[in-house]
Amino acid sequence: MQISSEVETAIDVIIGGPPCQAFARVGRSKLREIADHPEAFRQDPRANLYLRYLNYVKSLNILSEKLEQLKIAGIKVEFNSVEFYDLKKKIVPPYDPFKFPNKWRKIEADKPARTLMAHLGKDTYSHIHYDSIQARTISVREAARLQSFPDGFTFVGTMNSAFRQIGNAVPPLLAKAIANQMFEQIQTAILCKESLLLKDLLPQT
Repeated sequence: MQISSEVETAIDVIIGGPPCQAFARVGRSKLREIADHPEAFRQDPRANLYLRYLNYVKSLNILSEKLEQLKIAGIKVEFNSVEFYDLKKKIVPPYDPFKFPNKWRKIEADKPARTLMAHLGKDTYSHIHYDSIQARTISVREAARLQSFPDGFTFVGTMNSAFRQIGNAVPPLLAKAIANQMFEQIQTAILCKESLLLKDLLPQT
């Protein structure tokens, strides 16, 4: 691909991260599966996703060549112009932003937060702070508050471990509400049983 001398239009490298599950040799069960089916990764559709990058690069190269051809023909297409995007749309395959709608999400200050997962320890982009000026994901203490832990509660271990503990936990206020309901039901059952016993002891008229 020809590298443009203009910073605004230059593309030095395209970086991507295809899923590694098709190639990963981690875990005992995975190793046994590989031993039994050594060619299975070739059938896994995730194993060839890296080829999509090649298609994208080829498309960008075609776009660059097309712009150069138009320039030689005396037709100048300005970068970021309507004509540029029309031409790019015809050549470069679009990225579908709806494939991973839950990957990145900002918390809304006036609405309930999404469910906190144990995976939060590895990826907190599902809970981005609502204040755009801060430009960050939530902290351990903020996650604990969302999960209704009291501020004085201490989590043991590293930050990732704390996030995992919070995500795995039943929210304390939810546990308290369930416990209160169970207590009321047990108390009601005891009172009913005592009333029946008392009724049996009273003389019948």
